[in-house]
Amino acid sequence: MSRKKTKRKTQRKSSGFPIPFRYENIYKQNHSFLSDHGFLICSMFTKDSPLLFALADRLAGSCERYELPYSIYEIPKIHSSVHP
Repeated sequence: MSRKKTKRKTQRKSSGFPIPFRYENIYKQNHSFLSDHGFLICSMFTKDSPLLFALADRLAGSCERYELPYSIYEIPKIHSSVHP
């Protein structure tokens, strides 16, 4: 009696990446330097305060100055797992 070998299908578990998130707007971005570096700087902020816009502008300016790729997102609220 011979046993027939069958291939087992294995299911790969999802790694969970990229993590989806809700955003209202891409505030600023520049991906033109992505091929030079192989990474992307990402930032998120809520639009609750003018200070947060100033900090987002500062980050964008630094990325432009050093020719780094970036995306800055406006998000509606901070997720409860990040902020109690």
